Amino acid sequence: MPRHLPRYKAYLNRHAAHWAGFGLAALLAASAQADDAGLLRCSQTADTTQRLACYDALAAQVKQRPATTAMAAPAPAAAPTETFGMKVDTPKAETVDAIDTRLNGRFNGWKAGQTFSLANGQVWQVVDGTVGFGEADNPAVTIRRGVLGAYFMEVEGVRRSPRVKRVQ
Repeated sequence: MPRHLPRYKAYLNRHAAHWAGFGLAALLAASAQADDAGLLRCSQTADTTQRLACYDALAAQVKQRPATTAMAAPAPAAAPTETFGMKVDTPKAETVDAIDTRLNGRFNGWKAGQTFSLANGQVWQVVDGTVGFGEADNPAVTIRRGVLGAYFMEVEGVRRSPRVKRVQ
């Protein structure tokens, strides 16, 4: 018995589920390609009665297959600024790196956990432990995307930027 065979068998035992998943994916892909070929064949049939019979035969094949999980219909796309900072379940990448607006009311600095209402209707909360000072009425605010999913609030006339998260 070769030396590497026991390690190879252990590898296969550990990763059997992964390989089974790959096999299932390959079968589903092959099935989809077969469906595509059948649709193409039916669409090229000149006689309408024969074309309908061809499509009906394809539909009967689909009905005989075991049911698979249906994909959910995608949600209607919101404007990028409406979802900026919110956790979105879709894998679509955001295209907005910053938003510019104004703070509602008087700004007297910030502390950990404080929330700020913006003129665009969004509400953001300070999530780091910093404290900032400054005073202004309805100052201009920029919420900027940082690295690793962080967001920072830049307030007009203030040098520091707290890390924030969108709460509404």
